Order: sequence, then C-alpha cells, then structure tokens
Amino acid sequence: MIPVLFAILLVGCSSSDDTQTETTTPQHNATTSTAVTTPPPDVTTTDAQSPTTTVAPTTSTQPPTTTTTLPGESYWGPGPQAGDLVAVVGVAHADALMVREGPGTRYPVTGTLKPTQTGIPVTGEAWLLPKSIWNEVATDQGTGWVNSAYIGLFGSTDEATLEVYELLGEPLADDDLASLGATIAFAFLTDEGGGWIALVEPSEGGSTSDASSIIHSSITYDVVGLSDDSIKGYRLVIFATQNTANSPFVLHSVERTYLCWRGIDPTGLCV
Repeated sequence: MIPVLFAILLVGCSSSDDTQTETTTPQHNATTSTAVTTPPPDVTTTDAQSPTTTVAPTTSTQPPTTTTTLPGESYWGPGPQAGDLVAVVGVAHADALMVREGPGTRYPVTGTLKPTQTGIPVTGEAWLLPKSIWNEVATDQGTGWVNSAYIGLFGSTDEATLEVYELLGEPLADDDLASLGATIAFAFLTDEGGGWIALVEPSEGGSTSDASSIIHSSITYDVVGLSDDSIKGYRLVIFATQNTANSPFVLHSVERTYLCWRGIDPTGLCV
C-alpha cells in the first residue's frame, strides 16, 4: 500500500479583489515532499448536482465599477483567442467555477461552470490584474468573466503509464483509489511548486467484464499550474483493477490529456 498525504483544497472567493491566499497546511508529494500552494481564488463550494445554478448579483445602490477604473490593463499576451473553445480545469468535483460580471472578484457572480464543462467559447477580451488574468467567456447565462487559472485548451492525449512507473516504481497499489490517484497526480507536479491537483471525477464504482471477474475502476485528476506558458497541466484518467471487491486497487494504466494555454497546433500539441 502506498502511504500518501493529500488534501483537495476547496477554495472560496476572496473578499478582496485579486487576492491570493496561501495554504496554512501545505500539501506534500508522498515521494518528493514538494509543497503545493493553494489554488487561486474564485472556486465556490457548490452542490455538485446543480453547479450551473445562477447566483443572484449583490444588491447595491451604486452602479458597478467599470473596467476602466480597475487596477491593471487589457491583456494581449499568450492565452486563448477569440473563438477558441476552452474547458474548466483544476476545479474539484464538488465545486464550481464562478462566472463574474466583470474581470475581478469585486464583481458579483452571475453563474457557475461545472468542473468537467468543455466547449466554452472565449470572446477574446482579457484583463490583467496584479496577480491574475481574467478572460471573458460566453455561457448559457450570457457573457461573463472567469479567472484564467481555471480554464485551458484540451490538447492531445497519450499513454503515460510507463512514465508513472519510471517516476514511482512498480507495482503501484493502494487500498483506496483516491489515494492511489493522488499519489500519481502529485508525481506530475514540477519542482518549482505553485501547482495543485484536483479530483475532477471520483470513482463511480467498478465493473467487471464477461470474460473475467477482475473489477475495473477509474478516477480523474487534474494537475494544473505548471511553470510553463505552453503546457498548463494535465488531465489524468487513472485506470485500476481489483481481484475482489475487498482487494487493493492496482494501477492498470494512465491516460494523459495535455491542458494547453497558448494554443494547439493541427496535431493537437500545445504550442
């Protein structure tokens, strides 16, 4: 069994504009003890069954602050361009990504996006604040702004099982599938720190094939916040097997999808 210490951080919106809060209890890679900082703000703990429920704007007798009075400026650097379809990344399965009326946490929330939501159109408008970048997106509730830390472009998918064995050794097994998945996800974080992992899709129970009594299960983690302006992170679908319902989960394979930031070439590679 693999010992692992991990916590999926559920971070709420900061009360002040564009503030990042450091975790008071750092996560650690079970293998390298690399500290992981808290994800940026603007994820809310929301009922996973209905994360698209619109949140009523804050009542105020004052007109909303316009973007012209915000700190920062229009952003023209690397990132999704007008017409690109992005996905929500790095948001835990029980949370949702907040969509705001303007670029910053001072603006009221107008809706939310599911952790697994894809195909979200980017308008091309972006705003740079002191510690974050915000992108305008089109949603079912209309246009709104999201923290760019939580969106990305889906690139190519490959098999990463051999790489996992090279990083962690083999065989890999654990009595708990979430623990096994977290150990694997932590192994993909860079030594520079600043990234985090999120349990995007928990296991929904195993299934058996007609030809075998082996139980097959899977779980999905995002690894986000890598120190690379091309590859933002990875979505890892981790497949495991059990001989019986009470036996350990044994790693079978890891499917890795690249999460891109600047763009994707015709072959699906991050550029």
